[in-house]
Amino acid sequence: MSRSRQSVVLWGYGGHGRVVAEIVEAGGGEVVGIVDADREKLSGQFELEYLESDFVTRMRTDGHGVLRHAGLLVAFGDRARRLERVVEFEPHLADAVVHPSALVAPSARLAAGVTVHQLALVNTGASLEAGVIVNSCAVVEHDCVVEAAAHIAPGAILAGGVRVGRGAWVGAGATVVGACSVGAGAVVGAGAVVVRDVDPGSVVAGVPARATGSGERATS
Repeated sequence: MSRSRQSVVLWGYGGHGRVVAEIVEAGGGEVVGIVDADREKLSGQFELEYLESDFVTRMRTDGHGVLRHAGLLVAFGDRARRLERVVEFEPHLADAVVHPSALVAPSARLAAGVTVHQLALVNTGASLEAGVIVNSCAVVEHDCVVEAAAHIAPGAILAGGVRVGRGAWVGAGATVVGACSVGAGAVVGAGAVVVRDVDPGSVVAGVPARATGSGERATS
């Protein structure tokens, strides 16, 4: 984890991307570029601006040259695509960014590309892998492991020792009780209470949470 000044290129500049931009700046960093599929967002505001299709092609041939000493943060919501991009471009990810109002324990481990939002808590011994999002007011308790590109949505709570798989989504206000696991690509619905392990790729909702479908068809 780094709170030092760094230059960042944001991949995605919708609502979530704009939130991440403010977190970068609040932590003393600078957003120097954006990448987006919507050409209208490339308004000349930033030093580096790339249309997404062009950016992917150029990154695959000269990633460091394209970024020009900046780090990359993947800041769009599509879960499967975000995981794909985080994995492919992990060597180019920026240091983790943490909003000043968030609390991160000294023993917590934050990989590159992580964003920890306003008023979130990441407690003792927790481990966040590349590209994880811990959104506003979320709680990641002691010894949790959150795998690459998973999203812990606003107000969600992971109790001690929870494991969340790659690309999974824990919805707003949901709770996962201690030592349960949420499988890769799974979706936990908003407000759900998970009291047993969630299978990879499944969707669960309710109190207690029960399977309702496949995460492949769920939207983020």
